[in-house]
Amino acid sequence: MLSRPCDDEREQGERELSLLPKSAFLNLAEAGDPTSLEGALTEARRHYQPWFDARKEAQGWTNNRGLWLDRSQKAIVLPDEEARRRIMHAYHDRLAAYPG
Repeated sequence: MLSRPCDDEREQGERELSLLPKSAFLNLAEAGDPTSLEGALTEARRHYQPWFDARKEAQGWTNNRGLWLDRSQKAIVLPDEEARRRIMHAYHDRLAAYPG
């Protein structure tokens, strides 16, 4: 027979559970939020759409629901220094497992 925690143990475990505040997480994927990485990239793509359109046929680039891909299906990084900096910052933080 398997043992189960009694109600007292379960209640104590629930009380000890603390949720991290929303500010502890990177805001990466909210396209409508200009402060998120996705929002910044969405805005940069809008700004660089003429740049992409002028090169896509000759380079074999495609637009897959807003993600610009080259012939080998690798993401095209925009020629925007702020967008590149934000991508590298997010990538670094994820690799290092700490923000900063």
